[in-house]
Parts: sequence; C-alpha cells; structure tokens
Amino acid sequence: MKKLYFAIAIFLTAKLFAQNFNPTSFTNDGYPFTMGFPSKIEKSIKPSAADTLMMAYSTSNGATYVFSISKVSSKSFAEKTLPGIIKRLETKATKVDLKTNSSVIGNATTLLNYINDKGTFITIHIFNIDRYIIQVYTMNKSGYFSDNQNNVFFSTLVYQTGGRESNTNNTSTSPVVNTTSQNNSTPVINNSQNQPSNIVTNTSNSVWNVNDRAEIYDTKERKWFGCIILKVNSNGTYKIGYDGYSENYDEDVTADRLAKPTSNTTPTFPKYVKAIKGQKITFKGNISSGEIMEDLEWAELSTMACWVGIRNVEFEGKHVAYWFDLPKKSIVKITVTPTSPSTRINIYGYSGFDFVKVPPQVSRCTTCEASFPEWIGQPNLSEPAVSQTIEFNATTIRNRIYFAVAGAKNVLQGDYTITIELQ
Repeated sequence: MKKLYFAIAIFLTAKLFAQNFNPTSFTNDGYPFTMGFPSKIEKSIKPSAADTLMMAYSTSNGATYVFSISKVSSKSFAEKTLPGIIKRLETKATKVDLKTNSSVIGNATTLLNYINDKGTFITIHIFNIDRYIIQVYTMNKSGYFSDNQNNVFFSTLVYQTGGRESNTNNTSTSPVVNTTSQNNSTPVINNSQNQPSNIVTNTSNSVWNVNDRAEIYDTKERKWFGCIILKVNSNGTYKIGYDGYSENYDEDVTADRLAKPTSNTTPTFPKYVKAIKGQKITFKGNISSGEIMEDLEWAELSTMACWVGIRNVEFEGKHVAYWFDLPKKSIVKITVTPTSPSTRINIYGYSGFDFVKVPPQVSRCTTCEASFPEWIGQPNLSEPAVSQTIEFNATTIRNRIYFAVAGAKNVLQGDYTITIELQ
C-alpha cells in the first residue's frame, strides 16, 4: 500500500511539472528578456528616481512563479545593490534554510531557500546582468519544490539581443577543457567554439569545424533549428545534421545560414562538452556545484536499466551533469577520477539524450551505463575512492550522450577530473 501511495505522489508531481512554460517577451516593456510561465501572467511596472521595477508572475496549481527585474543606472550600481537586497530578504524571513552560490543558465547567483512571514516557502535566485537586477523565484505554501522542479522554471530565462533570444551567459556555459590528440601532441585550450553567445549570425567567411554545434535558419518553417557540423566541404559549404532528425535530412549549407547556438535550440542545462574524435579531453569540477537528486527511481525503470535500487546509496550525494555529441562509427570512454581518495564519486550516463527530459524526468533511453564500487551486503563507504569509467559506442547513426558524476551518500563536495576519450 505504501508503494501505491508513493507511486501516486510521484505521478502527481510529474504531472504538475509536465506543464508547458510558455515564453513571454518583455522587450516592449523596455527589458530585453524572455521568461516562461505556466499560465496567464499578471504584470506591474513601478518607476522611481533610482530604478524602474517590473514584476511579472503567474499562479498554477497553487504555486506562484515570479520574474522581478529592476533597470538601474549602471552595471556597477547593480552589483553594489545586490548585497543589500539579499540582506533585506534574510532579515524579513522567519527562517532561512539555504544560502549558497549558484547559477541560472550560466550566470552566477545567490540562491536562497527561506520561509516568509506568511509561511510561504520561497526559492529565489538573485543576480544581475549588466544594469539589470534580477530575481526569479517560486513560492509554494506546502514546501520547497525540488531543485529539478525549480530548474524547469528558472531555465526558461533568456536575454534577447539583435532580435533573437540568446543565452544570458556572455562567457561560457561549458567547462573549459584541455584537448590532447591521442598521439600525445601539445594540449590546446578549447573554450569558445562550442559556446552559446550573443552573436546574431555569422558572416559568409565565418569558420566552422567538424562537431561544432550551431543553429540554422529554415526559411520555410521560419524558425531556427539546432544542428551539428558533420563535414567541412572543399567548396566552403558545410554538411550539417539537424537535431532530432534522421540523416535523410542532412544537407550542405553556406555559412550565412548558420549562427552560434542559443538556448532556443541547445539546452543550457546540463553543460555541453565538445568531444572531438581522435582526441582526449580532460576538465575538472567539484561535486558541490551539483544538486541532490532525491528521486532515483527512474534509474530502475526497465526502459532505463541504469542500476538497481539497492545501489542508490552510491548516487545519493550531489550530481553534476554534462552532455556531448557522439559521431557515428565511434567509441567513447568517460572516466571520473576523484582528487581525494576519501571522496567517493561515481559516474553514470545514457545514449539517446533528447534535450527535453533529464533525470529524474527521463523515462527511456537507448542504453544506460553506470560505474561504482562493487559490493555484497552493505557498502563500505569509507574505503578509498577510485576512478570509475563508462563506455558507449555509435555504429551506423550519430547519438547524444548524457552523463553525470554523483557523490555517494553524504558526499556533497569534492574535486574530480573528467576524461573523455573519443575514438
């Protein structure tokens, strides 16, 4: 009976957050931003001597989703104002359950979980983009939403430039990686080619490389599609493959039809890594930048088959996720190496990542792999941590790989190194 009630609870939660978040642009209000809301919004604009505040909110299924933005005189003024805003929220709260550094689609934020004087549970990100001070938050009477549920809302925020919506991160949403060819040539830094940017279009002499991600404009559909560069042709054109479409739709295009990817076509979560065939890619991270995934039942589904429930203890710490493109006729090996032997960090991943659903919402994949210490009976979580590796291969079709490193139970921080070997 308990399992039945639990299943019903999971179903209702999934149903609640399966709703569409329809994008609303605030450009006509003087704010070059778009935010997604689950229902009709209410909006107010209040000008003052120091700033102009706009607040937009939407209520659905008893929860309220809020986008609050102030336009001030300068970026430096916005940065100086942020600590005061955070301090006021803490002072007015009846209880602060969490205060930490975080991010929203690549922008550094202060994240608070607190209860206000009306007993409402609030999860809020406070940050600035240039001269704009932004607060995005959810409000719920019955408790905090999970991190994954909140991210469904937070990840809809985009910054509009040049008439097209762009990722608000003006620097990088992907890890900076060292790429080394398999013949041990000199390492090079690759931290720009695969990054979303605010560039509207590329000029006709723009240079693209194989396995670069891009956007392509379809004049018939009058919309942008995500794509990947499959080949650089000798005549200066590029063979591209459309995201979500078979090879029958691959085509040769000129550079003026291509643009660097934005959040319209390429997810800003999880982080994108550009894997290059014939090269070894390494980068570092810390498990503290991830989130605890309280619902691990998705991994047991027969359509996922990542690990059995008795192994959940190996994944009850924080998770940090990534993804990359896997070319056809290739094999990839992904290894996580904990920096400290006292930090138990494991790895899992699956092929067939569809951009729409990530764990724990994902329900099916092509194949799933996980690597963690083997044990019988009860695990010894104090034994020295070692590297863990998973492998995938693509035969006749290209694929996308989602993978994540995860701390074992109570592992909430710790450095690690990721190595991706693509052959």
